[in-house]
Formats: sequence, structure tokens, C-alpha cells
Amino acid sequence: MLKFQRRDTILLAGAALMAVGMIPFTTPALAIAVAAAIFLGIKWYSARRQRQAEEEAPLGLCAECGEAITESGCPQCSPK
Repeated sequence: MLKFQRRDTILLAGAALMAVGMIPFTTPALAIAVAAAIFLGIKWYSARRQRQAEEEAPLGLCAECGEAITESGCPQCSPK
């Protein structure tokens, strides 16, 4: 479901630093729980947005104009 990708190391490092920054104000357990919830929330949201983008444009987007590519190419940029 939430497959770990290389860019997630930055998100994990940010969540860990946030947990460390929260420790003086809360208990360590609460800081870790909040950081974990934020990490999983961002992962869930980005996975949902990526799945939604793939449903809207399964073949991708045109680099020139941003339109969804169909089987015959870009509807705006391709010569007719």
C-alpha cells in the first residue's frame, strides 16, 4: 500500500527532526506519535493524489501544454 521510496527519507528525516524539536514541550512518546501521524498522513495523501492523477491521465501529460495524452497523442500540440 504505502511503498517506501527514496524520497521518503527526506520526509522521515523531517518528521524525526520535528519529533526532536517537540520533546522539550511534550513527552517523548507524544512527540514520536505526532511525528509518525504526520509522516503517515503525508504518505497517504501523496499516494492518493498520485493514484488520482494516474486515473485522470493514464498515458501521462504533455510536456508542452499539460493536456492529458490520448492514444493519438496530445490533442493540442500534435499536428492534425
